[in-house]
Amino acid sequence: MKIFKISFLFFIFSQNLMAEDVFHNSLVGSIQGSGSGRITEGQIRSIDLVNRTAIISGFIYHFGPATDAQPLQVRMLGKDYGSLEMLKVDMHVEVIYIQEDQHRVGKKLTQINESEET
Repeated sequence: MKIFKISFLFFIFSQNLMAEDVFHNSLVGSIQGSGSGRITEGQIRSIDLVNRTAIISGFIYHFGPATDAQPLQVRMLGKDYGSLEMLKVDMHVEVIYIQEDQHRVGKKLTQINESEET
Protein backbone atom coordinates (compact mmCIF):
# COMPACT_ATOMS: atom_id res chain seq x y z
CA MET A 1 0.00 0.00 0.00
CA LYS A 2 2.86 2.38 0.83
CA ILE A 3 4.46 1.84 -2.58
CA PHE A 4 1.10 2.56 -4.25
CA LYS A 5 0.80 5.87 -2.36
CA ILE A 6 4.33 6.92 -3.29
CA SER A 7 3.74 5.95 -6.93
CA PHE A 8 0.48 7.89 -6.99
CA LEU A 9 2.10 11.00 -5.49
CA PHE A 10 4.96 10.79 -7.99
CA PHE A 11 2.42 10.53 -10.83
CA ILE A 12 0.50 13.59 -9.61
CA PHE A 13 3.72 15.58 -9.16
CA SER A 14 4.98 14.67 -12.64
CA GLN A 15 1.61 15.63 -14.18
CA ASN A 16 1.82 19.02 -12.45
CA LEU A 17 5.33 19.58 -13.86
CA MET A 18 4.21 18.62 -17.36
CA ALA A 19 1.24 21.02 -17.16
CA GLU A 20 3.56 23.79 -15.97
CA ASP A 21 5.94 23.11 -18.87
CA VAL A 22 3.08 23.21 -21.40
CA PHE A 23 1.74 26.51 -19.99
CA HIS A 24 5.19 28.10 -19.87
CA ASN A 25 6.17 26.89 -23.34
CA SER A 26 2.94 28.10 -24.92
CA LEU A 27 3.21 31.44 -23.16
CA VAL A 28 6.86 31.98 -24.09
CA GLY A 29 6.18 30.69 -27.60
CA SER A 30 3.56 33.39 -28.11
CA ILE A 31 5.99 36.05 -26.87
CA GLN A 32 9.11 35.09 -28.85
CA GLY A 33 8.55 37.54 -31.69
CA SER A 34 7.25 40.41 -29.61
CA GLY A 35 10.54 42.16 -28.91
CA SER A 36 12.99 42.73 -26.11
CA GLY A 37 12.64 42.46 -22.38
CA ARG A 38 11.37 45.17 -20.08
CA ILE A 39 12.93 46.24 -16.80
CA THR A 40 11.18 47.32 -13.63
CA GLU A 41 11.88 47.50 -9.91
CA GLY A 42 9.62 46.55 -7.07
CA GLN A 43 9.06 44.86 -3.74
CA ILE A 44 8.27 41.16 -3.42
CA ARG A 45 4.81 40.73 -1.88
CA SER A 46 4.52 36.94 -2.14
CA ILE A 47 6.37 33.96 -3.61
CA ASP A 48 4.87 30.63 -4.66
CA LEU A 49 7.76 28.18 -5.02
CA VAL A 50 5.52 25.31 -6.16
CA ASN A 51 4.04 27.24 -9.09
CA ARG A 52 7.21 29.35 -9.54
CA THR A 53 5.36 32.67 -9.46
CA ALA A 54 5.69 35.84 -7.42
CA ILE A 55 3.75 39.01 -6.87
CA ILE A 56 6.10 41.96 -7.16
CA SER A 57 4.58 45.40 -6.58
CA GLY A 58 1.13 44.14 -7.57
CA PHE A 59 2.07 42.22 -10.74
CA ILE A 60 2.20 38.44 -11.07
CA TYR A 61 5.42 37.14 -12.61
CA HIS A 62 5.75 33.59 -13.97
CA PHE A 63 9.26 32.10 -13.82
CA GLY A 64 8.76 28.87 -15.72
CA PRO A 65 10.15 25.46 -14.83
CA ALA A 66 13.64 25.12 -13.38
CA THR A 67 14.39 22.76 -16.28
CA ASP A 68 13.75 25.46 -18.89
CA ALA A 69 16.44 25.84 -21.58
CA GLN A 70 16.85 29.45 -20.41
CA PRO A 71 15.94 29.33 -16.72
CA LEU A 72 15.34 32.29 -14.49
CA GLN A 73 18.56 33.99 -13.39
CA VAL A 74 18.63 35.24 -9.80
CA ARG A 75 21.34 37.42 -8.22
CA MET A 76 21.41 38.27 -4.54
CA LEU A 77 22.63 41.66 -3.34
CA GLY A 78 26.42 41.83 -3.71
CA LYS A 79 26.69 38.23 -4.96
CA ASP A 80 27.13 36.53 -8.32
CA TYR A 81 24.60 33.84 -7.45
CA GLY A 82 21.10 33.30 -6.16
CA SER A 83 17.97 31.20 -6.52
CA LEU A 84 14.24 31.64 -6.37
CA GLU A 85 14.27 29.85 -3.01
CA MET A 86 16.64 32.47 -1.53
CA LEU A 87 14.24 35.35 -2.19
CA LYS A 88 12.02 36.57 0.63
CA VAL A 89 8.89 38.66 0.96
CA ASP A 90 9.67 42.41 1.31
CA MET A 91 12.96 42.20 -0.63
CA HIS A 92 13.45 44.84 -3.29
CA VAL A 93 14.33 43.54 -6.73
CA GLU A 94 14.96 44.58 -10.30
CA VAL A 95 13.08 42.35 -12.75
CA ILE A 96 13.84 41.81 -16.41
CA TYR A 97 10.77 40.26 -18.03
CA ILE A 98 8.92 39.76 -21.25
CA GLN A 99 5.22 40.49 -21.52
CA GLU A 100 2.30 39.28 -23.61
CA ASP A 101 -1.10 40.72 -22.74
CA GLN A 102 -1.54 40.23 -18.98
CA HIS A 103 1.33 37.73 -18.56
CA ARG A 104 4.78 38.73 -17.34
CA VAL A 105 7.50 36.10 -17.65
CA GLY A 106 10.50 36.90 -15.46
CA LYS A 107 13.87 36.15 -17.00
CA LYS A 108 16.20 37.77 -14.44
CA LEU A 109 15.74 38.93 -10.82
CA THR A 110 18.39 40.97 -9.03
CA GLN A 111 18.05 41.95 -5.39
CA ILE A 112 18.69 45.67 -4.84
CA ASN A 113 18.95 47.98 -1.85
CA GLU A 114 15.67 49.58 -0.86
CA SER A 115 17.27 52.99 -1.42
CA GLU A 116 18.11 52.04 -5.05
CA GLU A 117 14.47 51.47 -5.98
CA THR A 118 13.11 54.33 -8.11
